Amino acid sequence: MPKKKQQRSEEDQKKHDAAVEDIIDHFNKTYISTGNNCLSAFQELCKDLDVEVGPSIKKCRQVS
Repeated sequence: MPKKKQQRSEEDQKKHDAAVEDIIDHFNKTYISTGNNCLSAFQELCKDLDVEVGPSIKKCRQVS
């Protein structure tokens, strides 16, 4: 039988939400806000994930 999920305290929930926001902010600054060249952003993400860097956005999405 699966364990029942424990409720987070309000303070823990705020810390969790802040951490998630930090991660999203970092992702957006690193990969989304790199200018208009989306391909280079996807290629950089592939490098950081240590997966094959694709020659197109479609190929990068397939491996990441």
